Amino acid sequence: MPNIETVYRSYLLRLWHESEPDTPWRIMLESVSEPGKRHYFKDLESLSAFLLIQQQHPLKQTNGQGDHAI
Repeated sequence: MPNIETVYRSYLLRLWHESEPDTPWRIMLESVSEPGKRHYFKDLESLSAFLLIQQQHPLKQTNGQGDHAI
């Protein structure tokens, strides 16, 4: 099997809605590799913009077998 490098980020996505009438859905991403590092978004468009930027700036590389290299 070839040694293929993979670039990835992992996030926990939370969506919630408060019980007040006409309140928007809330959106939060928490980095799995950096617990406590959270990003909040007002709408899906801002979440999508953030994710598009993230794919342009790689953080971690692996050999596809769980070994990490920077």
